[in-house]
Amino acid sequence: MANPRQIVGFKELHVQRATFITDSSITFKRDEPYGTDAHLAPVKVTGEGEVGLCADGDVPFGALERVEADGMAVVAYHGFVEFAGEAEYGSAVVADGSGGVRAVDTEAGRGTAIHAPSDGTVIVFI
Repeated sequence: MANPRQIVGFKELHVQRATFITDSSITFKRDEPYGTDAHLAPVKVTGEGEVGLCADGDVPFGALERVEADGMAVVAYHGFVEFAGEAEYGSAVVADGSGGVRAVDTEAGRGTAIHAPSDGTVIVFI
């Protein structure tokens, strides 16, 4: 039998979150889990106290976790942050333009990919 202590897990580890106003790229969707179809998408700061979805190549500020009906969003911005997308262990990430992140070879990205489970997400320490 496998030793249960040999499981590697980084989700929710030391994550810091903040609430922001959403710009027009993020809309509340009542019928979607977390109030959005862009859950875990990379976001960038677009104005004072405001975030929006990243375009291809943008360096993400954090990951969109939840959108509320009043137009406010919860963003994970520090710690072991889970993003949609894929990246190799040890690489920095940038937005891929389709709601996820991808690895970059240069120092133009943010964070370090720590863990990439096979579920279409990647854990990035930022």
